[in-house]
Amino acid sequence: MNSLFELVLIGVSIRSARLNKLEKVVNSLSQNLVIKICESVGKEFGVSILSTCNRHEIYFLAEGEASERVANTIKQILLNSNISNDSI
Repeated sequence: MNSLFELVLIGVSIRSARLNKLEKVVNSLSQNLVIKICESVGKEFGVSILSTCNRHEIYFLAEGEASERVANTIKQILLNSNISNDSI
């Protein structure tokens, strides 16, 4: 059975959030935490984190349902860090 992988981007940039919020994102989503979240879906995945002075982006590749679970977990961490849904 062939399954489709989805490439998902979740990020916050200086255009959507103030600098102090962007710093919270970087501190809330360490590389190790993001990898653990991806590993928790128990399937093959790929992940890349891009962090510059203007934005923090997490790209991940996983199968359909797994990618949705990873995205929801990361979004919940951001919302718990007082990052608004509009900024994500």
